[in-house]
Amino acid sequence: MGFRVDSFANIWGAEEHKKFTKVRLSIGRYVKDGVTPNGFVSNGYETTFSDFVALIGHAHNKFKGTTIPEGSCVKIKILNCDVTQTVINGKKYNNYSIFDFEFTDNDNNPKDSTYSKKQQSRSSFSRNKTAAQADTDEYDDPFS
Repeated sequence: MGFRVDSFANIWGAEEHKKFTKVRLSIGRYVKDGVTPNGFVSNGYETTFSDFVALIGHAHNKFKGTTIPEGSCVKIKILNCDVTQTVINGKKYNNYSIFDFEFTDNDNNPKDSTYSKKQQSRSSFSRNKTAAQADTDEYDDPFS
């Protein structure tokens, strides 16, 4: 799936700073037959992205005080992110940033999920329907 909006990700470690939080994040995808395109046999999942990512602004404030269980991870869904590239002494560096996310596991769900509900209603695809009507459809195929 890769690093993008609406990706589900795992946070394995975090280091809080004053204005941002640096996290170790990975994103994977399900491999149907247990064999990746490279020919490696996996446990059903293949890591497609793994790097250090900065949580900035709303994401930093939302993540403050979150504890990551030993040997486990915190699962999130990325709502707003950015990738920038800087060149230092001729070498290119990618900077990954997340500005907003929502927790996807029940243990770390924030009490105020107003923002995520607002995002869901904006992102539901509908043709001549309100967001409430689009959410009630089991399957809304835009190509039929």
